[in-house]
Order: sequence, then structure tokens, then C-alpha cells
Amino acid sequence: MFKIKGQVQNAAWGDLDAIARIVGFEPNGEPQAEYWLGAHPKAPSEIVDDVGSAVVTDRSLEKFIAANPVDLLGVDVAERFGELPFLLKILAAAKPLSIQAHPSLDQARDGFARENDAGIDLGARVRSYKDPNHKPEMICALTPFEAKCGLRPVAELLDLLSLFGHNLIVHWRRLLERSAETGDPAALKEAVEWLLRLDDGTAAELVDALASETRTLVDDAGADAGRYFSELTWTLQIAESFPGDIGVAVALMLNHLTLQPGEAMYLGSGNLHAYLSGVGIELMANSDNVLRGGLTSKHIDVDELLSVVCYEPLRPPVQRPTSQNHRFDTPIPEFSLTRVIGPGFRPEDGPPNEPISIDVTMDGPEIVLVTDGSVKLVAMSSGDLTRSGNGSLAIGSGEAAFVPAIHGSYRVTVDSPRTVLWRATTG
Repeated sequence: MFKIKGQVQNAAWGDLDAIARIVGFEPNGEPQAEYWLGAHPKAPSEIVDDVGSAVVTDRSLEKFIAANPVDLLGVDVAERFGELPFLLKILAAAKPLSIQAHPSLDQARDGFARENDAGIDLGARVRSYKDPNHKPEMICALTPFEAKCGLRPVAELLDLLSLFGHNLIVHWRRLLERSAETGDPAALKEAVEWLLRLDDGTAAELVDALASETRTLVDDAGADAGRYFSELTWTLQIAESFPGDIGVAVALMLNHLTLQPGEAMYLGSGNLHAYLSGVGIELMANSDNVLRGGLTSKHIDVDELLSVVCYEPLRPPVQRPTSQNHRFDTPIPEFSLTRVIGPGFRPEDGPPNEPISIDVTMDGPEIVLVTDGSVKLVAMSSGDLTRSGNGSLAIGSGEAAFVPAIHGSYRVTVDSPRTVLWRATTG
């Protein structure tokens, strides 16, 4: 086992100090959006500790895994994926992220090959596919976390849009009425496509009208708007951050969810979404493929986005932890997320938590992150320590460790009553 240090990713929507507080460094005055822990080539983690007696000529976790794939990943993971298949992040959003969706595995492979064949540089601004992998993801809230995820049911959309009277919004609503009558999701697709293909002037007119009428609805706070009051307030906030951006309208088509600390949701390929605010632990397949449709100054490829979006209405189910050692549900083999909390926490329902020591049987490599308190990890089956790292390790708040598959099993001992530990593993 060995400690690893992640890399901070800056973005305009990031928080100024949330990640710094968790990881334990001084803020630098720039908005810090994500803290990556993994082996993605864009920002691989750095090995901090000595790795047993192995010679580490490069501290990149990506390169160390490439040199020792079977010991570090395990035979099954090395053969199936050929790399660490997941990427763990701390995500901190002070402003809304872009309207976006992620491709399926086949779509990512095709898109990556197509852009390579076209000679588009990997670092080019107009590049949509950064790697040949899909990017399903799970987000678990550390603070109250606001998000827009998945297209709303058509009947609910029609009810919401009936509050508005501008001619462009009336046309938008009529596009949806056929779907309500026939149940055909093609009309929902037509409405999304119509919004995203509006010329800049028409889009700005629609968004300005939407914001103006929303302001009136919020100020009046009448019964008709009351059931959507919180979401209409968010529409105003998004419009203030992105005036005239059609993403303001697209966001209104998405379910609004608020995750409380400890709650999580899984987003599969094609789920149109935009995170709005909050701090969370995010775990995903090892990819950086993002197709955007608004609320951003980055590259937008409407055709590509529309080709990957799932147009069936979907409200992602919210998962709530039921124990001190809770594994969230994920339907894919690349990753799974487990949260372990110390005995100082008490669930809202149930008996007081008891001190815990957990024996972990490993199915592959793991990344362990502590966001509060401290733990001790001890290998139960040490393997070859010349290639797999130390047999025991203490990790404090803000620290992370890589646990190689060669250990086979290890014990987690919680040293602090307020410990919060995250285990990123294969699915």
C-alpha cells in the first residue's frame, strides 16, 4: 500500500476553498473544481510513499501501473481493462456546470477513432473525445448538492411550461404535446433538438423571456408557480450566470434533485444533466469524455451531443446509506463506491453506531480516501511487498492511498469517531 497525491483541476465553476479544506492545503485564490485521484493520463496521481523495495523512477501512478499491471490491478482487471478502470474525484461546484451527457462505450470508441482519423489533436479545443472510454458516474454528496439530471416526464414538462406565455415558449410546449398524446419519445427529442439548434438571436430572445416571466412568477409566488418555486428560483440563478444561453431552457427540461450529505445517485451513459452547486465525492469510469450543450464557454458539438442523449424520461433514484459500511449500487464492472463512517455518527433511524474494524476481500485494486478523521490499513495477505507497497498504512483526513490487488485482503481500523472513509473499487 502507498499514499498517493491527487491533482487539482481548475474551472470557472469551481469553489475557492472547499477542496483545499478537505485535502489540507492553502487556497490559491483560483476556483478549484475537482481533485483527481487515479491514473488518467490527463492528470495521474503522484506516488508519495516508497513502494516497498521497488525502484520507482517515475512517481506517476499511471506509469507505475503500466509497468506492474498484474500485481497492481490483478489478473482479471489487467486482462479486461488494461488500466485502472475508475477515477475518483472530489467535486466542488460554486456555480452551475455545463449541460452535458457522456457517450456509451461503443460511441466513445467510434468517436475517438473518428477524431483521430481526422487529425484533431488531443489537446485541441474542438476535440470532443479525449479517450475511447465511456463515462458513467456516481456522485455522493458531502454537502447539500443541487443537480439537474435526466429528462422530466412529458406531462410534468407541459404543466411547467403552461406557466409561460411567450410565443417561443408556447411553440416549445406544442412540440411536446404530441409525445403526451402518443407516448412517443421522439417528440421529446424534437424539443431538445429544437432548443439546441436555435440561432443565437432566437435563443437569447427565448431565454430572456423565460427569465423575465420566471421573475414575475417568483415575485408573485402564486399557487400555480408554488409547486415549482424552488426550481424557478434556480432558473433565475442560472440565467443570471449565463444570460441568453439556451442551456437555461434545456435545464428546465431536466429533473431537479437535491442530495443531502451521504445520499448518492448513479448516472449512466446518455443522461443529460448539469450539476448546480455543492461538494461531493464523484466516481466514474476512467474517462474525460464530456459532450456539452450549454452553460459553458467550452466547445459545444450539438450534433454529437444529440447523438448520445437518452430521450426516455428518467429521474435517477437517490440512494441512501443504511449502515456504517455502505456500498452504493452501480450496474457496471468498472467501479463501485463504498462509504465507511466512524462511531461518532448516528443514523437518523437506528441504533447508535458501534466502533468498527472491517476486513476487506479485494476483487481488484482500490483507492482509499479519508475526508474526515483517520484510519489504519493493514494487509491481511501481504503478497510480494517489493512490488505492492507497504503492508500497513495510516491515513489521515485529506489523504488517499492506493491498495494493490496483490494484497488480496486488508483490514480497515477506524481510529477516529468522526471518520469518513471512501473506498473506490471495481464493480
